[in-house]
Amino acid sequence: MPKTAASAAALAAVLLLGAACGNDDASADPSPDPTTSSATSSPSPTDEATGEPTGEPSSTVAPATGPVLDLPLASVRAPKGWFLTPRIVPQQVDAGTREYTFSSITLAQIKSYDLSMSADGLADNWLESSFYPRQPKKLPLTELDGTEAYHLAGQVQKNLYLEEFGAQTDGKVVALTFLFSPAASPEERQDVIDATLATFTWK
Repeated sequence: MPKTAASAAALAAVLLLGAACGNDDASADPSPDPTTSSATSSPSPTDEATGEPTGEPSSTVAPATGPVLDLPLASVRAPKGWFLTPRIVPQQVDAGTREYTFSSITLAQIKSYDLSMSADGLADNWLESSFYPRQPKKLPLTELDGTEAYHLAGQVQKNLYLEEFGAQTDGKVVALTFLFSPAASPEERQDVIDATLATFTWK
């Protein structure tokens, strides 16, 4: 994975730590919601990333068949053609792709400091701790393999779109984070997310 994508994945782990700790101080003021781009317009790699999810996950998507991102509490598969990258930290596994430059999939887990916190509370803490220039939107709660999970989605900087799902289990906060550059259209992003989510499994 290119250095920029690796750095972005590392940043995702830092933000996950903020969600687990319940940090109330954001290190950057969130900017207004990004302007929505048309889902029918496929951006070029130099265009600004579109800031809205393309829709609900599809129930008919084929599960991903690529490499396994494996951690003690959960595992998930990236799509075919993606590849595992060297580990940055022990509690995080990353996958990258040459098809969509500067894009990544990250599975991370970290100790929770508030075992009673709901998925909605984890999302709020993530947003309060974020130091991305722009804030993703908090979407309705969803599930990760039957466990209630938060869902964040949106453009977090000019050329970076984030979508993240996270839940708390066995004293840990586990998050699955997708980062995309404009090289991936909204439809392509959704295909990657749907195929990957279809393989998420708790251990």
